[in-house]
Amino acid sequence: MKKYIQKLAVALIACAGFASCADEFDATDHATYPAEAPGLGTWVADQTATSGPFTKEFLYELNITLSAAGDTVYNITSVSTPYNTVGLPANYPICSPGGKLQSYDPEAGLAYLEFDETEEGSLIGGIQTNTPACAYVAYNRAWEKLTVDMYFNFQGSLYAYQDYLGNGNFTLTKAQHPSFVSGYWLGECKGVNANDSKSYIFYLTYEQQLTQTLTCQGQCIVSREVPLDEEGNQIPEGSQTPVASYGVVQDMDYCKFVYDKTTGTATVTTVPLPVSGQEAPEAKTYTLQYNEIGQLTFVNAEGQTVILDRMAY
Repeated sequence: MKKYIQKLAVALIACAGFASCADEFDATDHATYPAEAPGLGTWVADQTATSGPFTKEFLYELNITLSAAGDTVYNITSVSTPYNTVGLPANYPICSPGGKLQSYDPEAGLAYLEFDETEEGSLIGGIQTNTPACAYVAYNRAWEKLTVDMYFNFQGSLYAYQDYLGNGNFTLTKAQHPSFVSGYWLGECKGVNANDSKSYIFYLTYEQQLTQTLTCQGQCIVSREVPLDEEGNQIPEGSQTPVASYGVVQDMDYCKFVYDKTTGTATVTTVPLPVSGQEAPEAKTYTLQYNEIGQLTFVNAEGQTVILDRMAY
């Protein structure tokens, strides 16, 4: 009986020791995460196409900013490297824009996002244009990195980006400016008069051959409302012809662009296509600038600051 009591005492001491260790583990090793989901700011992946024994097929960024309407949006962009194995041109941008935060679990440091439109579906064989998508974004234990896992939605089922294009899992660190300006951008503004509205579209993508003699990197499109006469013809400026209605016209130029990610500044120069029998229009230059909260902006000819929203295309 005495030996039994001694063994029982040893067992109790051991249990107390384990409990003590467990308490110490809980106090020192339990991960804690920010109380709120990642806020305004830019997160980018390692921007080298080769790293160690692995070759990167895509480069990534997450830009959390405000849309022109003032909504918080999560824009995820991946850009193909020359080493991608799915047949995309180098520097091809794949955009999942305008993501909205649906939930955040502070115990796990995990945010859940949904996107109304992404380009993934159309790139894997035209399943669906502008496919809905979702993403899980998780803090690491030190809070200085984010891990992203993306899925697109087709006929009510989720499919991993990684399985179909090899670009759905990545890890990001905080950066001062976005790494990319590539993609499709839309900006709108109102003029002094109610009908003097304009839309600006910048389609900035990989270098492609548009004609036999002209290599460009995109398009600049300015849409504006113009007065029309009763027959639907545009009324020249200064004309006394009565205005019957308003229509929308588009000025479109191909363009080249360069982007400096150290300053968040892009210079877009139009390359007007020559018209038979006419002199080519003069080139135009647009300076696009990421501001302090990651919005891409430019100042138009009227002196208005236009906020450009990233779109799926």
